[in-house]
Amino acid sequence: MIFKHGLVKKCMALGISLCLLCLVACDETEPLPEGVSSLPDIGVLSFAESDGTLHWPAELLPADFPEATYTEVYAAERVDNEVRVVLFAPKRVGMYPTDMAFLMQLTEGGYVYDTDWETDTTRIVNRDGFVVTISSSEDEDTHLTAINEKSPTGFTYELRVRQESAPPKAYFWTYPSADTDLGLEETAFAEWPSDALPDAFPRPEEGTEILSIQQKSTGLFLTVKDNGTYLQTVQEAGFQRLGPDGTKAYVSENGDYLYLSFGQPSAEGDTYTNLYTFQICRMNAHVVRE
Repeated sequence: MIFKHGLVKKCMALGISLCLLCLVACDETEPLPEGVSSLPDIGVLSFAESDGTLHWPAELLPADFPEATYTEVYAAERVDNEVRVVLFAPKRVGMYPTDMAFLMQLTEGGYVYDTDWETDTTRIVNRDGFVVTISSSEDEDTHLTAINEKSPTGFTYELRVRQESAPPKAYFWTYPSADTDLGLEETAFAEWPSDALPDAFPRPEEGTEILSIQQKSTGLFLTVKDNGTYLQTVQEAGFQRLGPDGTKAYVSENGDYLYLSFGQPSAEGDTYTNLYTFQICRMNAHVVRE
């Protein structure tokens, strides 16, 4: 998920700067999460080499944080417990935009998506609660547009890293593949099988057509047809999509999980219809808790 950040305006007059710093300090209404220490601010000059270039600020980042792709580190600092790094870089890494390639590198290295459906925001976070946000000069209405005028590559992106509350531990467990035999009895259901499903799994509402419900040895398979609203309902019920790869499991905080497969979509008049099958599995002995 790519986030945007507004430009922080610099005050030239020292008196105004001091006043603003005092106001910012007094306006910190959100306390730090339990176990997270308040860290001193560190300015750009702390990362300057003898030749004037800035080095990658590895010393401020989590131990498992990969080094991003860049041509030049334009800025690096820590402000209000947040590390901010602005990079000039090529627009693409292989077949992907550079910022997207780095996002994929993070999720492959153990970071996961964590979505708050009440605010409709998604964060990229590791098991210790380090949250990464990424924005680029390709975004609309971004402060990076002005900085990008100095970029020798014509592309600039920014990484922000701060520690917040850690997501559920179940997001980092290892889940069995979709073809794992769970030893379930094979049967078909004519009614909604509440007893065979995780407690949090929602029943479809009007507008979603249930085509089949059957249990196989590998899980309970629910095939439905609608305009996509039921998938969002399932996610809002707590089944979190952990990464950009659609083959990965959707996981609940209790360790229940599901896989999703899509059939051929169709257009019916002005309505676009999706056909998809949920393979739903309760927490079981094949889940490896780390």
